[in-house]
Amino acid sequence: AVIAYKLPGTYKTIQELNPKVSSSAGSFDLLQLTDGDINKTNSLPTDSNKGYCWIQFEFTEPQSIKAIKVVGGGSRDIWGVPAPSEERSLEVSDDGINFRRISYLPLATIEQATFSFPSVTAKFFRVVFQNPKPKKIYGNRYAPAAQKIAIAELELYPISKVNHPEEKAGFGISVDLTAYGTPENGDGIAEESIINLTDKLNKEDGSLNWEIPEGNWKILRFGYSLTGKLNHPASAEATGLEVDKMDARAVRDYFVDYLEQYKSATNGLMGKKGLQYVITDSYECGQANWTPKMAEEFEKRRGYAIWKWLPTLTGDIVKDAASSDQFLWDFRKTISELIAENHYDQLTDILAERGMKRYTESHENGRVFIADGMDVKRTAAIPMSAMWSAGGTPQNMYEADIRESASVAHIYGQNIAAAESFTASGAAGVGLAWGYSPENLKSTADLEMANGLNRFVVHTSVHQPADDKIPGLGLAHFGQWFNRHETWAGQAKAWTDYLSRSSFMLQQGKFVADIVYYYGEDSNITFLFGEKLPAIPNGYSFDFINADALVNLLQAKNGKLYTPSGMNYRILVLDPNSRQMTLKVLRKIQDLVKAGAIVLGPKPTGSPSMQDDKTEYTSIVNELWGENGKIKETQSIQAVLKDLKIKPDFEYSKLQPDTDLRFVHRNIPDGEIYWVNNRNNRVESTLARFRVSGKEPELWHPETGKIEKLSYSFENGMTTIPLMLEPEDAYFIVFRKNTSKSSQTLAKKVVEKSINLEGDWQVSFQEKRGAPKAVIFKKLFSWSEAEKNDNEIVNHQSEIPNPQNGIKYFSGTATYSKKIKLLKKEKGEYILDLGEVKNLAEIIVNGKNIGTLWKKPFKIDISTALKEGENVLEIKVTN
Repeated sequence: AVIAYKLPGTYKTIQELNPKVSSSAGSFDLLQLTDGDINKTNSLPTDSNKGYCWIQFEFTEPQSIKAIKVVGGGSRDIWGVPAPSEERSLEVSDDGINFRRISYLPLATIEQATFSFPSVTAKFFRVVFQNPKPKKIYGNRYAPAAQKIAIAELELYPISKVNHPEEKAGFGISVDLTAYGTPENGDGIAEESIINLTDKLNKEDGSLNWEIPEGNWKILRFGYSLTGKLNHPASAEATGLEVDKMDARAVRDYFVDYLEQYKSATNGLMGKKGLQYVITDSYECGQANWTPKMAEEFEKRRGYAIWKWLPTLTGDIVKDAASSDQFLWDFRKTISELIAENHYDQLTDILAERGMKRYTESHENGRVFIADGMDVKRTAAIPMSAMWSAGGTPQNMYEADIRESASVAHIYGQNIAAAESFTASGAAGVGLAWGYSPENLKSTADLEMANGLNRFVVHTSVHQPADDKIPGLGLAHFGQWFNRHETWAGQAKAWTDYLSRSSFMLQQGKFVADIVYYYGEDSNITFLFGEKLPAIPNGYSFDFINADALVNLLQAKNGKLYTPSGMNYRILVLDPNSRQMTLKVLRKIQDLVKAGAIVLGPKPTGSPSMQDDKTEYTSIVNELWGENGKIKETQSIQAVLKDLKIKPDFEYSKLQPDTDLRFVHRNIPDGEIYWVNNRNNRVESTLARFRVSGKEPELWHPETGKIEKLSYSFENGMTTIPLMLEPEDAYFIVFRKNTSKSSQTLAKKVVEKSINLEGDWQVSFQEKRGAPKAVIFKKLFSWSEAEKNDNEIVNHQSEIPNPQNGIKYFSGTATYSKKIKLLKKEKGEYILDLGEVKNLAEIIVNGKNIGTLWKKPFKIDISTALKEGENVLEIKVTN
């Protein structure tokens, strides 16, 4: 396409104004800096004394400047939720001595960024660059700080520009475009001056045959190209350019070819009798903002032609600032829909043709592409997220990702929400590779379940073909290293039983939530709530909802909100991000309110889209939020719940200010399932109240499957239960048996006497791992302190040159054994208390395997295997 438009008669370029350009390190060439080759950068040395450096434009007379473009100077990572960027800023001065800041120039995900601001007049304009900081790689590893800042272009504009056009046009990704509205400076391109010259372009030689009218004209030729992004990681023969995710045919061609290769390799074993699922992992493909059918798709979806607005993709304002921002919103919306429909939804259909389904991740954290995270997961069989192991990455930012997938599963009816789980990176977290055990993974697993996960996909489990390479192969520096060469692989069933029992229970029935939370459009859950989830009152659960589900699935009846999947909610809450609300969403909210739904949230400020009717929009807003409207934007969620007499679903007494218990509630046909988790590494005793009555509560232990009765009392539709949770404990409270008893008090268990197990232990170590074959420990101590306890170790094996070191650095399983005499076996439980264990302990009594302990408290009932007389106790400890 070739577009021409008339510029204001007074317009001058920065080159025509001919300022003097200097820097903290000397002079610069104006032409290279403002109109040069962007592949050639100007190197600006940092200043270690001042902590910053600068480039300055000095005009002979004061000039009015309305925007600035910076190419180079750094970029931010696409991952995570970035803090407001203050690494660089624009300052102005009238005398060249006293400067004042006009605006920060935040780093973008690409090296080019344009910033617009209300017109400012000055003689000196200075861009200040803070010295670069060490860049975090993974975990606690950092790359050294750069000593120079590379600047390719730096240009001031005396005419208005779109604010952040590169990100608004989809060349890069921004996490908070609502904060970057374009100021109205009154000098946009007149619509009537824009001419489409595409038909005057000679396609043979590229020449333009056009008689230019009088005036100052700008001619733009638009084309598109590949981004150059290669798929990764991939073997050499499988490496190539990324597929256009917006092009339905390209996506189909790629996936059909891909799946046909698997069909050939498996001899047709696809579907029920073979490969059943494909996982599309976290999106790491880079950005694209054009596709061959973009103009056609845009007009079909948005209702107006794209060509007149193309100049906004370069940062020029068409008509006015508000209209240009609205077009760019419509442009991004089109990209978002095309990615969701042509890549993700179409993949569901392609797989269905082969009897297969998909798991799908998307953002993981922050905002990595323009599409909405719930949209791309809506037709996945298993919506999927991610959570890294505790350590180098803040885990709270993954809570939003898992909440997103869980909300998709609840609202769209998939029921199962999965996550790439326990991902680690080298020295991040608890230590080096292979430094993880079930005990230090449990907190991560429980945090995932607290946010709605009910299926674990372990990262990483690499095939281990060799027995002489231990601990074996890895995926570069990424783990958790979950495979058959892990030291505790032989005892892993205790861990996987915990995960699978918990997941099974959390897949039953339907999730219970009182609140459905609408977060708006043109942003995503993992950015908006990556640092902190919405401020939902304690004791209540919620699901997120996006525009697609709100408009197409949510219904209201009898004061409640429903989805076809069977979910129901009491109130719809609108996030502040929804203030820019499309008419389609506004109409739906109007319908819900008329049907009796309770809605609360801020009054919309306007539509972000150009296609919406302003008169109708204003009318609906006034109806819903006006003086007699039913939506009160100042009401708190807590106040509305109280007015509706909706009691907390789960609440508890706090003995300490930082007591933190999480819960998940699932409704089953004949009862209620609650999962309760202690987030602190200490014992918590509390009185907990559940929104259930008339059913006897039971405590179900996911580690063992054991079921216990509980003390309880009923009052005002609630059940109060005294609970004691061990450090980082999690268990289920299940209500399934009807009872007419209003209360029940069980006798407390009393420990009457104990058997002392101190003294000699026979200890045998796993062979070929550097430790002696067998020794006697005269007392118990940490293997890492073997040298300090040399006098407590007897019967060293002579074939080990340094047995203390062999024990100190031993990694594997050692078996402790001891004979104990029981003169008389009394009725009741005999509890073996191991104190502190690193990291797992498998208990065998008289040849009977009692179970494996892997978390606090390291206690187990061994009554069933004990006998009167001599007993042989074996404990297999693995670190």
